[in-house]
Amino acid sequence: MQGYYKDLEATEAAIDAEGWLHTGDLGEFTAEGFLKITGHKKNLFKLSTGKYIAPQPIEEQLKRSPFVKQAIIIGAHRKFCTLLIFPDLDYLCPQAEGMCLSVPLEKMLKHSKITALYQSLINDVNQHLPHWSTIKRFRLLHLTLAIEEGASKPLLTIKRDNIDQLFAAEIEAMY
Repeated sequence: MQGYYKDLEATEAAIDAEGWLHTGDLGEFTAEGFLKITGHKKNLFKLSTGKYIAPQPIEEQLKRSPFVKQAIIIGAHRKFCTLLIFPDLDYLCPQAEGMCLSVPLEKMLKHSKITALYQSLINDVNQHLPHWSTIKRFRLLHLTLAIEEGASKPLLTIKRDNIDQLFAAEIEAMY
């Protein structure tokens, strides 16, 4: 690309002094000398249907609930969005006791009353989203995302590629 037609300012913003076009993608060169796209600078992903999703605003809205410690939207190269929820047990456990649920944590996270609680949170968020970006399925996980496991960066931003690897079984179960 030589530049944008009659738009020097946009050209200078997109192409650096060495002639590289900045697309927002991350990449690496293969042994054969080809450029391989490995990720994106911005937190957008594309569904297999071609629609783009900006997961961060949706995740932030879900995290406003005291019952959600972390929420991670999954869906890159898939037909629809799903969600991994890491509940805030400091709020959830007293709520479960109030529902007369005295079962082990694993069973509690799969109990219909608890899943209904989280489904209502998701329904509230979904009603403000375009149909292609609504969350169709979710899983409650009782793990903590740790920097040591490679799930997050020091500022607690999510490394989506690592999440896909760490929780592959849980993600596949939703599709």
